[in-house]
Amino acid sequence: MKEEVAIIGRGVIGLSIAYRLVEEGYEVKIIDENPFYKAASWNNAGLISPTFSALSPSIGNLRDILKWIFIEHSGIRISFKSLFKNARWVLRFIKESKKAAELQNMKLIYDMISEAISWYENLSNKIFINFKKDGLLEVFLDKLKFDKRIAFIKKYPEFNKYIILSEKEILELEKSLNQNVCGGIYYYEEYSLDPRLLMKNFTELLKKLNVSFINEKAEYFELSGNYIDYLITNKSKIKADIYVIATGAYRDIYKSLKIRLPIIAGRGYAIITNSKLKLEHHVLGGDHRISFANTYEGNLKATGFLELADVNDEPMRKCYDFLEKTLIKYFPSAKGFGIIDKWVGSRPCTPDLMPIIDKLKENLLVCVGHCRIGVCLAPYSSKLILDLIERGKHDIEQFLLKRFL
Repeated sequence: MKEEVAIIGRGVIGLSIAYRLVEEGYEVKIIDENPFYKAASWNNAGLISPTFSALSPSIGNLRDILKWIFIEHSGIRISFKSLFKNARWVLRFIKESKKAAELQNMKLIYDMISEAISWYENLSNKIFINFKKDGLLEVFLDKLKFDKRIAFIKKYPEFNKYIILSEKEILELEKSLNQNVCGGIYYYEEYSLDPRLLMKNFTELLKKLNVSFINEKAEYFELSGNYIDYLITNKSKIKADIYVIATGAYRDIYKSLKIRLPIIAGRGYAIITNSKLKLEHHVLGGDHRISFANTYEGNLKATGFLELADVNDEPMRKCYDFLEKTLIKYFPSAKGFGIIDKWVGSRPCTPDLMPIIDKLKENLLVCVGHCRIGVCLAPYSSKLILDLIERGKHDIEQFLLKRFL
């Protein structure tokens, strides 16, 4: 039997790390007071999208920040309160986020997600996650925004697994769309899954593989120099050989380490309606960056926004309202159907929008900061954690904490 590993956090990152380690013979326990349906992974868009994700860097500058504050329907939102409370992070974002658009980083994300596809294919042979290759349609109602998007993606011929489509061609692929669409982009190599099925069935699989789930709140660490002796929870004292922090946007656990990671909650919103309108593809409303898909049960779902806030802030009702209005805008036949579920989740974002996967102490690792593509990057991130455990290092310089020090 190899060493015992305690993973703090039961989102898709924590579950993926646990799965990879169990397969390698490690004894694993996961500590989290929240059930799996509280994780940000529970209700995300469900896209496993190499080309689209690589071609979607978010660039931050002062003009963007002002737009996010004053334009109500901006895809990224930030309140005055959050702006001042997280001023240091915002200033770093303005400086660092342009790195996401560097070709080497875009290629890295593309390769990581491409590898994740085969990982999810193998996982789908063990649990049902509704994993399928249905492609992604990015559609536009605004011609200027459509033209701007085309100009952007044409700058990167390296990621050419897409087809630019006319209005007529888009409507042939997705007949239920608003007839006023002006065109779109078809990313034909994209996959999707149902995130709720993933979280629920992945958890059950890990239990069958003898992963222990400890439903307690991780509060702080007891250290001897650079070594973690114990994890202290609200109920017990947990001993392990190795500890991995995968707590997403929740930052309290770092206080005892006297380490400040540049993480902010990028909250996403979702609604599920009782409309049974069937989509042939995963659809993205490119005008507002809102995702549309069917749940496994056949309900129509809308997901969107990146709201820079705190994890405990109250959800904004107008975000839910806008998701509903936008859904009807793109799919007029969905009008009149009620909302049966609302959700908000906090995704951990770094200033350069790249994860932090590193060693903090001799036997303490961290894997956080995956922002909007945690489900996409979880498989490869778990591989890097295994490298840190077995080799003491990994080979992705862009993910080391020292870039912010």
